[in-house]
Amino acid sequence: MRRAGFRTYVEEISGWDDAEQRTSADREFDELPIAIVEEDGRSVGYLCVVHKDEYDFIDEIAVLPEAQGRGIGTQLLRDVLRSAQQRGIPVRLSLDPWTGWVGDLGCGFGGV
Repeated sequence: MRRAGFRTYVEEISGWDDAEQRTSADREFDELPIAIVEEDGRSVGYLCVVHKDEYDFIDEIAVLPEAQGRGIGTQLLRDVLRSAQQRGIPVRLSLDPWTGWVGDLGCGFGGV
Protein backbone atom coordinates (compact mmCIF):
# COMPACT_ATOMS: atom_id res chain seq x y z
CA MET A 1 0.00 0.00 0.00
CA ARG A 2 2.82 2.40 0.86
CA ARG A 3 4.58 1.58 -2.41
CA ALA A 4 1.45 2.35 -4.41
CA GLY A 5 0.80 5.58 -2.55
CA PHE A 6 4.30 7.02 -2.37
CA ARG A 7 6.64 5.36 -4.88
CA THR A 8 6.32 7.95 -7.65
CA TYR A 9 6.91 10.81 -5.21
CA VAL A 10 9.88 9.12 -3.48
CA GLU A 11 11.45 8.24 -6.83
CA GLU A 12 11.37 11.94 -7.78
CA ILE A 13 12.98 13.01 -4.50
CA SER A 14 15.57 10.36 -3.69
CA GLY A 15 14.98 7.17 -5.62
CA TRP A 16 13.01 4.14 -4.50
CA ASP A 17 14.79 1.13 -3.01
CA ASP A 18 12.39 -1.72 -2.18
CA ALA A 19 14.54 -3.20 0.59
CA GLU A 20 15.13 0.19 2.24
CA GLN A 21 11.47 1.14 1.99
CA ARG A 22 10.38 -2.25 3.41
CA THR A 23 12.72 -1.86 6.40
CA SER A 24 11.49 1.67 7.03
CA ALA A 25 7.82 0.73 6.64
CA ASP A 26 8.13 -2.31 8.93
CA ARG A 27 9.77 -0.19 11.64
CA GLU A 28 7.26 2.65 11.32
CA PHE A 29 4.25 0.34 11.23
CA ASP A 30 5.51 -1.31 14.42
CA GLU A 31 6.21 1.98 16.22
CA LEU A 32 3.53 4.37 14.99
CA PRO A 33 -0.27 4.36 15.39
CA ILE A 34 -1.38 3.21 11.94
CA ALA A 35 -5.08 2.89 11.10
CA ILE A 36 -5.99 0.96 7.96
CA VAL A 37 -8.67 2.65 5.87
CA GLU A 38 -11.26 0.41 4.24
CA GLU A 39 -13.92 0.98 1.64
CA ASP A 40 -16.51 -1.73 1.08
CA GLY A 41 -14.38 -4.17 3.13
CA ARG A 42 -11.23 -3.57 1.06
CA SER A 43 -8.09 -1.82 2.32
CA VAL A 44 -7.63 1.37 0.31
CA GLY A 45 -5.20 3.33 2.45
CA TYR A 46 -3.90 4.14 5.88
CA LEU A 47 -3.67 7.01 8.29
CA CYS A 48 -1.03 7.74 10.91
CA VAL A 49 -1.76 10.44 13.49
CA VAL A 50 0.54 10.94 16.46
CA HIS A 51 -1.40 12.40 19.39
CA LYS A 52 0.49 14.78 21.68
CA ASP A 53 -0.94 16.68 24.63
CA GLU A 54 -0.55 20.03 22.88
CA TYR A 55 -1.26 19.00 19.25
CA ASP A 56 -1.95 16.13 16.84
CA PHE A 57 0.61 15.42 14.12
CA ILE A 58 -0.47 13.85 10.85
CA ASP A 59 2.50 11.69 9.94
CA GLU A 60 1.02 10.11 6.81
CA ILE A 61 -2.18 9.82 4.88
CA ALA A 62 -1.94 7.32 2.03
CA VAL A 63 -4.69 6.31 -0.38
CA LEU A 64 -4.17 3.80 -3.16
CA PRO A 65 -4.07 5.44 -6.59
CA GLU A 66 -7.17 3.58 -7.76
CA ALA A 67 -9.09 4.90 -4.74
CA GLN A 68 -7.96 8.51 -5.07
CA GLY A 69 -10.23 11.27 -6.28
CA ARG A 70 -13.24 10.00 -4.33
CA GLY A 71 -12.79 12.13 -1.23
CA ILE A 72 -11.29 9.44 1.02
CA GLY A 73 -8.17 11.44 1.94
CA THR A 74 -10.22 14.61 2.34
CA GLN A 75 -12.61 12.87 4.74
CA LEU A 76 -9.69 11.45 6.75
CA LEU A 77 -8.19 14.92 7.09
CA ARG A 78 -11.55 16.43 8.05
CA ASP A 79 -12.01 13.76 10.73
CA VAL A 80 -8.57 14.49 12.22
CA LEU A 81 -9.24 18.25 12.19
CA ARG A 82 -12.67 17.80 13.79
CA SER A 83 -11.29 15.56 16.54
CA ALA A 84 -8.49 18.01 17.36
CA GLN A 85 -10.90 20.95 17.32
CA GLN A 86 -13.15 19.19 19.81
CA ARG A 87 -10.13 18.76 22.10
CA GLY A 88 -9.05 22.38 21.56
CA ILE A 89 -5.66 21.59 20.02
CA PRO A 90 -4.06 22.35 16.64
CA VAL A 91 -3.07 19.84 13.98
CA ARG A 92 0.42 19.81 12.52
CA LEU A 93 1.57 18.11 9.37
CA SER A 94 4.38 18.24 6.88
CA LEU A 95 3.46 18.81 3.27
CA ASP A 96 4.87 17.52 0.05
CA PRO A 97 4.04 18.80 -3.44
CA TRP A 98 1.22 16.28 -3.83
CA THR A 99 -0.87 17.67 -1.00
CA GLY A 100 -2.20 20.83 -2.59
CA TRP A 101 -5.74 19.68 -1.78
CA VAL A 102 -5.15 20.49 1.91
CA GLY A 103 -5.58 24.21 1.22
CA ASP A 104 -9.02 23.50 -0.24
CA LEU A 105 -10.17 22.55 3.25
CA GLY A 106 -9.56 26.02 4.65
CA CYS A 107 -6.34 25.11 6.43
CA GLY A 108 -4.07 27.94 7.43
CA PHE A 109 -0.33 27.52 7.14
CA GLY A 110 2.27 28.89 9.51
CA GLY A 111 6.02 28.73 9.64
CA VAL A 112 7.96 26.21 11.61
